[in-house]
Amino acid sequence: MKKETPRTPNKVLLFAKINGYDNVIFKCEWEGYLIYEPYWEHVKEPLYIGEPQFILYKMGKVRFCALEEYSKFVDYLEE
Repeated sequence: MKKETPRTPNKVLLFAKINGYDNVIFKCEWEGYLIYEPYWEHVKEPLYIGEPQFILYKMGKVRFCALEEYSKFVDYLEE
């Protein structure tokens, strides 16, 4: 049975918008963090220069993931 996608906290969406993105999509849960990928509405595919950007949310706190964290949770990402 597939797990239900959690509701996106307003803080996450606001964080994405402040940082120039239009919206976010939930990717996975990892070590208590809800992980979101920000995107622009007008772009059809993700644009990456280097590692992709992900937003981490846990206990009311929002931040971009650090490079060393990305390498730890990349295997949990749902396609």
